[in-house]
Amino acid sequence: MKKRKILLTIFPLISGILIYIFFRSKYLFYFRLLKHFSLDKYFLQLRIYAQTFRHFFPTWVVYSFPDGVWIFSFGIALLVNRFYFKKILLFYTFIYLFMIFIEFFQLEFGGHGTFIGTFDKMDVICYTYGYILSAFISFILWKYQMRNSLLKDSFFSTEMKKTLLISIFFIILGFFPSHFKV
Repeated sequence: MKKRKILLTIFPLISGILIYIFFRSKYLFYFRLLKHFSLDKYFLQLRIYAQTFRHFFPTWVVYSFPDGVWIFSFGIALLVNRFYFKKILLFYTFIYLFMIFIEFFQLEFGGHGTFIGTFDKMDVICYTYGYILSAFISFILWKYQMRNSLLKDSFFSTEMKKTLLISIFFIILGFFPSHFKV
């Protein structure tokens, strides 16, 4: 079960990060990380090659799909293998609604080049698909594998600690790439 969770979390997340690296501005956070590890020159070469394929990708894949896979991976990391699935699902739903709120906040107060970003309805759609898909997959896995497990009182605090750590990790991954430029 842990392998499934790792694959469902890491694979989509890496695909979103690769889109950032190969098709988005090279002045974003991920290039700072690559430069820190002296990998930037290799990725810049790969980026030149990848740019020849850019015309095969619709704009929403480059700009909105990473948001959808971020929230999908976040949901899988939070919800799979959890005894207190319903409580953590409520927390995850709050995160999803907060991200939708931020998109609509951008509609009113954002714009191209602003710190808070630009509203895009495809972001809302990708967030929604990622949220629904991760909640559905997680619910099915919970229903068949975790629902009838015996619980100890200490599990709730352990799960809340895991939830907090996962949330911090994904918030950093979701916030830094587009908000901290080199």
